[in-house]
Amino acid sequence: KDPTIKRHANLLHHLLDLQRQIGDEAWRATAREYIAAMSKSGAAPGAFAKLEIVYYYEHNIKEAIELSTKFLEKYPTHGLAAEASFIKGDCLRLSGDKKTALSVFDALISVYSESSGARFYVNAAVRQSADILAESGRVKEAIKRLNRIVATNPTAQALKLDHIGRLYAGAEDWKEAARAFQREARIHGASIDTVCQALYNAGDCYYRMGDTASARGCLLRIIDRAPDSSWCRKARGTLFVWDEMTGGPDPT
Repeated sequence: KDPTIKRHANLLHHLLDLQRQIGDEAWRATAREYIAAMSKSGAAPGAFAKLEIVYYYEHNIKEAIELSTKFLEKYPTHGLAAEASFIKGDCLRLSGDKKTALSVFDALISVYSESSGARFYVNAAVRQSADILAESGRVKEAIKRLNRIVATNPTAQALKLDHIGRLYAGAEDWKEAARAFQREARIHGASIDTVCQALYNAGDCYYRMGDTASARGCLLRIIDRAPDSSWCRKARGTLFVWDEMTGGPDPT
């Protein structure tokens, strides 16, 4: 309601981030000041500020679960409820209670799937829940879930396909993993680093399948597209190792 209070709180938040990055212990005093500033905006922002400090800065999982639960019980429709839900699910996952974490993520996805303002937390919940499903052997269900992510830019598209590729690779489905990484490498507007990483991963999958020609092709594309990069040096080194193991490059 008061833009001056909001600006003050935002500045304190930025200061808090910087202090944590440089290891300045004064961040604890700033955190208390930040919570007080947010509380002036209302009870809900003040309660959420305390949750932020406990989760993002103190990494106190148990207390974060308690605070997020209380916040959601008291302010279930607040604009910060989506982030609070994600925090609760993530803390439950970290505590080892993955079954309850999955139910929290499922509820978050269901309630906020159509909310553009909560898209970041919905997508994060999708990724976290997909990992939980994959760890329990439900890889196809995990992939199906990841495909629901709304990727609106090249970076988000690459992150989505990289995640899908890694889940397939974890299940040793090298063909599908290679396909996902190849799709990632073809994303229009993706950075050269993203493209090179995707090609390297695809090449690794092809090699594990026994398709050495396709594997070499992926690494040669890295060398051609980014000759002065660290990815080029890595690709050359891998090709050298492969050639040493097989007695030389494939004549074809």
